[in-house]
Amino acid sequence: MHPQMQEVFIRQLHLIKGAFEQQLNDSRPWPVQFVISTHSPHMANEARFETMRYFLSMTDEHGIRQSKVKDLRWVWAGLQHRTEIFCIST
Repeated sequence: MHPQMQEVFIRQLHLIKGAFEQQLNDSRPWPVQFVISTHSPHMANEARFETMRYFLSMTDEHGIRQSKVKDLRWVWAGLQHRTEIFCIST
């Protein structure tokens, strides 16, 4: 995707969320998450820092793969205990 289009794409996700809340959800917050995996600095530049998460793939001692999801705001503040772990596959 063209770099400029990547930035537009991220903006559109925010607009879609807002439109859904206003038009279809009685102006209540819509607890949605959009997961976009990228190495693109253009997408990262357009997204707000507090919305980004770092996914680290790991295998535990039983061979079960997990993703450790880090909110870098907490990691940099020294509050790593707020990190969540999600099982991906066995």
